[in-house]
Amino acid sequence: GLFTSHSIYLTAIAAMIGGLAAFFCTMFLAERSGGASINYVLAGIVVGLAAGAVQSLMLTMAGGKLNSAIAWLYGSFAEVTLTQVGIIFFLAVFLSLIPLVWAKELNLVLLGEDQARQMGLDVRRFNRIMLVLASVLTSVCVAFVGIIGFVGLVIPHLCRMLFGSDHRMVLPASICFGAVMLMLADLLARTAYYGMELPVGAITTIIGIPVFAYLLIKRGRTYDG
Repeated sequence: GLFTSHSIYLTAIAAMIGGLAAFFCTMFLAERSGGASINYVLAGIVVGLAAGAVQSLMLTMAGGKLNSAIAWLYGSFAEVTLTQVGIIFFLAVFLSLIPLVWAKELNLVLLGEDQARQMGLDVRRFNRIMLVLASVLTSVCVAFVGIIGFVGLVIPHLCRMLFGSDHRMVLPASICFGAVMLMLADLLARTAYYGMELPVGAITTIIGIPVFAYLLIKRGRTYDG
């Protein structure tokens, strides 16, 4: 079955293919509709809704495996093996080194697309490469541990507040802080409720929503000031 340990590697491959397919569908819809920034957001919403519909159908047909499917959707480290940890670690290190090498180009993008182009950067091509890397890494991680939200939203914002916008600092800091947040969330998930392990994804969401809201408000006040 899809959610058993025997097929987890096939699931990882399928997740990678699905993630890339969603990415290319989003890019296609956004660029066909004009390529404005808001179009990418709207295209992402459309693709996300379509994926959600497929997910609902799969859950309906899961039968006796429904509990396993739901546990996977909410995120958990309980069934992850050392081999799977090694695979995720290798991919994370390899795919994280590429943005670190291109930290200068990432800093150029912060100046704005027009300024980055004037300094010789092919912004569209560069953004696509970064998004493909993010899609592959995210898809593989989700295949092994399920959906664990808000880590990728909260941690980079927090690191920018602490270390500034230089990606040579933000990227390694985000990796370290993200790992610490996940370890603390997993510890809380295993110990908060006696006799039951809570979903890690639920813990990170409960923690992440108020923290992210605070960071957004503080960022808005900083710009207003």
